[in-house]
Amino acid sequence: MKQAGERIVKHWIKEPMKSIMMLLKPLIVFYSELIMGIKFTELEVLKYIDKLKDKNLLIIVGSRDPLVTIDEARRLESEALKHGCNCELWIVEADHVRAVLDYSKEYERRIISYLEKYA
Repeated sequence: MKQAGERIVKHWIKEPMKSIMMLLKPLIVFYSELIMGIKFTELEVLKYIDKLKDKNLLIIVGSRDPLVTIDEARRLESEALKHGCNCELWIVEADHVRAVLDYSKEYERRIISYLEKYA
C-alpha cells in the first residue's frame, strides 16, 4: 500500500513533471515528513491492523483503481479478519472512488445493509 503515492504520480501527473517528481521523490518525502511531523512509514495501515479487533470495516475497491490494487484490498481484508475484525470486501468494476457514482443504488444498498448488520 505504500506505493500508492508513486501510483498517483504515474497515473495523474504528465511528463515532464512526472519524471521530475520521481527524481525528487526522496527530497519530497523528507520535507513532507518534516513539515507534517510524522514518518510516512507510520501511515502504513497494516501496521495498526491489530487495533481493528472487534471493529467493523467495509472495504470498497474498484477493479480499475490505479491507486489501490485488488491484491492490497484483499490483503487488508485477510489481515483484518485474522485480527478479529468484522470485515467485508466489495470489489466493484470502477475506477478510484467511483463506486459511489457508477453504482449509486448498489452502493447505497450495501452501505445500509452493512450498517444494519454491524450497528
